[in-house]
Amino acid sequence: MKFKLDTKTITGIGILLAIEIVLQVVGNFVAIGPISINLSLVPIVIAALLYGPWGGFILGFFCGVLVLPSGFAVMLMGYNPICTVLICLLKTSIAGFLAGLVYLPFKEKEDKLKIVGTVLAGLTVPVINTGIFVGMMLLCFQDYLQTASTGFANPFTFVILGLVSWNFIFEVVSTSVLSPTIYKIVDILKKRANQ
Repeated sequence: MKFKLDTKTITGIGILLAIEIVLQVVGNFVAIGPISINLSLVPIVIAALLYGPWGGFILGFFCGVLVLPSGFAVMLMGYNPICTVLICLLKTSIAGFLAGLVYLPFKEKEDKLKIVGTVLAGLTVPVINTGIFVGMMLLCFQDYLQTASTGFANPFTFVILGLVSWNFIFEVVSTSVLSPTIYKIVDILKKRANQ
């Protein structure tokens, strides 16, 4: 699990970060009903596939930094600023790192197994990201949840049904469908560049 921070890696992560920024901005303004169109987890998966666990961690960390000034994070700051910063930075960083770990056994395999690895890594990011979000919300934001969960059976139900349900489903579908396709294109371009 070597991580080589050379010019190619820095450039690649920089390009993915630029894409991440665009997707974060678009995701803040585009919604279909209750679902905000958030594709910002896809570059984290791609970084994990291309650069391993630490590449996924780095891009996930910067994704967390980009989320900090969002409306929901700013609102949570009023309840618990330390946990808000931790939730934003940890959920995507850890998800990116674990996606890279999940993909490692598939990295040197034939194409069919690589596709399985990319789908598994693509599923890892939204599952871990959402799991950490739910856990930290329930652990650190009881004051907010007591106020916001009116009309729900309990704060847990509110977090699952009110905050994460539709977005989680969209993130799982988008990362597991788009990541293998985008990775295949990137892999082809890398092979052509090395010829």
